[in-house]
Amino acid sequence: MPWAGGRAVVLIVIVIIVVKYGIGRLEAHRLQIDA
Repeated sequence: MPWAGGRAVVLIVIVIIVVKYGIGRLEAHRLQIDA
C-alpha cells in the first residue's frame, strides 16, 4: 500500500510534536516550582 509510508511519516511528526509540547510543559511547570 503506497499510503502506508506517508501515514508513518505523519504519525512520526505527530509524535515528535506531542513529545516536544509535553517536555515544554514539564519545563515550564518545573520553572514555576523553582521560582
